[in-house]
Parts: sequence; structure tokens; C-alpha cells
Amino acid sequence: MTWKETDEKLIRRGELILDLTFLEKRDEELKSMNTGKRGPRYRLTNSCARVRYDSKAEKIMVVRPSGEILYSEKMSKRATDQCYLSIRIALGKKILGGQKGFFVMDDIFMASDNNKLNNQLKMLNKLSRDGWQIIYLTAKDEIKEALERISGKAAIELARLP
Repeated sequence: MTWKETDEKLIRRGELILDLTFLEKRDEELKSMNTGKRGPRYRLTNSCARVRYDSKAEKIMVVRPSGEILYSEKMSKRATDQCYLSIRIALGKKILGGQKGFFVMDDIFMASDNNKLNNQLKMLNKLSRDGWQIIYLTAKDEIKEALERISGKAAIELARLP
């Protein structure tokens, strides 16, 4: 089943509660937010969600600026992957208290479309330029090629096991 078929099925059953309309004006909103800004540019719009942990329900949730709460099981695989990446990075930074560390990631962007993949890989590349070490394992040529293009580095290919 494709993502489109899944989304249509969920919409008909009334289970899709993730409103993605904020993406329609993302570029326009970012341009407005960065106009006249000094220092690093914003990469995320004000419309983006905050990731939180609901300790009572023992679930990860996303809180939209409107206050709407979405639990991870109601989000698409892509949205959930993005939340987990944010959590990994935040935890890494928090645990290391400002020191740089490393991440080992195993095909965490498999569900991402090309646009989201490029944005996520650019974020990892920025982390790498900031001093973090990142090992990204993938079986997909398109991800390997995107990583090489964005980072300017050649991938190291490991021999397949028999």
C-alpha cells in the first residue's frame, strides 16, 4: 500500500489528525522570519511542532502551535521518523552538556520523500560541520548519493556479508 492510499484510507475512517497545511506556506514564512535577521538563519518555521514526552501516557507527542496534541501512533512513518531524529539530537546535546559526540544511524530516513530527505541530511551535515561525528548506514543508493552530494564527501562502502 502506498502512502497516498494509506492517507486516503485513514482520512475516510477519520483517523488522520495531522494537519499539514502549514507546509504550504513554509518557504514564504521562513523568508519572512529571516528578513533582516542577524546571526544564524531560521530553518524551521513557527508553524512547526514541539516534541514532548507525556509521562502519564508514556508516549511521545507533538504539540502544534495551536495547542493541538498528536501522539506518535497517529502520525505517518515520515513524521514519526522526523520526531525521533529531533529527539536523538536533543538527547545527545543534553547528555553531553555542550560537548560534541557521535551518532550511529541505520537508515532512519527510509520513509522520507526527496525533499524531506535532503532537509534531514542537510541538518546532519550541519551537525557534522559543528563537530559531531555521524555514521549513517544505508542500503539505498539514493540516500548514499544524497549524502555524498550534500556533504561533499565520498561514502565508504562496506563489503556485503555472504
